[in-house]
Amino acid sequence: MLEILHQLLPQLTRAEKIEMLAHLKEAIAEELIVSSEGNGPSVCPHCGCARFTKKGHGRSREQRWLCGGCARTFSGATKGLLANSKLSGGAWMSFAACMVDALSLRESAKRCNTCLSTAWFMRHRLCEVMAKRLMPFRVGKGSACQIDETIVNENLSGNWTRSGSVSLPRKPHKRGNAIHVSGSSRERISILTGISDRGDCFCEVCCRGKSSIEDIEALLKGKVEKGAIVSSDWDAAYPKALASIGAGHRRYCTSSGKGYKINMVNALHSRLRDFLFPFKGVSTRRLKHYLDWFCYVEQFRKSDADRREVLYSNAISGTYETTRRNYPSTPFPFGEYWNMSTVV
Repeated sequence: MLEILHQLLPQLTRAEKIEMLAHLKEAIAEELIVSSEGNGPSVCPHCGCARFTKKGHGRSREQRWLCGGCARTFSGATKGLLANSKLSGGAWMSFAACMVDALSLRESAKRCNTCLSTAWFMRHRLCEVMAKRLMPFRVGKGSACQIDETIVNENLSGNWTRSGSVSLPRKPHKRGNAIHVSGSSRERISILTGISDRGDCFCEVCCRGKSSIEDIEALLKGKVEKGAIVSSDWDAAYPKALASIGAGHRRYCTSSGKGYKINMVNALHSRLRDFLFPFKGVSTRRLKHYLDWFCYVEQFRKSDADRREVLYSNAISGTYETTRRNYPSTPFPFGEYWNMSTVV
């Protein structure tokens, strides 16, 4: 194969090489789709029933099944990421590579030959897929982890001229510029993060301003088990929240530098800030998608696997919840502070 390429490539022009690369990507994408669909579904995508039988073939000769629970038919692509997409598998594969490299929307749209709004939609669709493929963060008895909060500015970006009855509740800020609030202001969003000794991590949107005992306890339930050892800073909310779930607590005093170190979670905060910086301000109601994207990147940071192919393989078998029509009406987190729940 290499000998054929060495003989063929020097004879091709630059345009022909680009065209050949596009055809190769398309062929690889279609091969991955066929191999994924060949395994067959495990449950019905409509009702979740595991009882189904073969029911002929579709227009594209794909296998279809009949569910024994809801009596509806489906194929391996039903409710999948590529099921209702007009874009080719090669375009999605190219966009998955752009996501892994954290490229801008304009650069991604240019590489995939799509418009800017379609590239934005593809980004958030893949973020939903990545969120479902994240390894669960769990720290068992005797295991250790570090937790801490980081603060980001609230961002109300969106098309407020089409919002109808809802208007911008505060003076607008130029996107990406510094906002003149400091500390744990109610106009800043708290993100609770954690990292275990094994390198597993999580990032969750916690609350406005300073987190309470109830906020921390709600997010750590299911992640930190009874008997686990958790290191944090001197915040008074952590000991009470961890005591309620039966976990041990070790403190680090930032002013004196004494106590158990929390350098791993501080390094995680640094990588998170570097990840979010190129986007010049992430909308608060889309922040969870970007945190899932970051955790997905962290999950494969030390892996030898090809992250582009892994993401595309996940995209083929992945499912989504939010349709393109429903994205503008996504609820705004903590909107009660501004007496609103949704924006357009």
